[in-house]
Amino acid sequence: MVECMKWIIENKISSGLGLMLMIVVIIVSITYRVTTCFIQDTDWVTHSHKVIRNPQRPPPHDAGSCADYKETLHEQQSHPAGPAELI
Repeated sequence: MVECMKWIIENKISSGLGLMLMIVVIIVSITYRVTTCFIQDTDWVTHSHKVIRNPQRPPPHDAGSCADYKETLHEQQSHPAGPAELI
């Protein structure tokens, strides 16, 4: 009888420690994820502030590309593709 009770107590202690270890692992993983997201958000905010503070920077596309695009679009609309060209 004493041996059976000792086994039950050992099981309770080990399962309690296992449960506590799982809780700690879950908390650490959530904290790690939140911290990495916070760091990425901070990097984006820093980048946004740099872009806002430097308005003299040229736009990523030159002014001619818009006109070229409109020309190409007009050519495509004036010569619609046939059924064989769509595939």
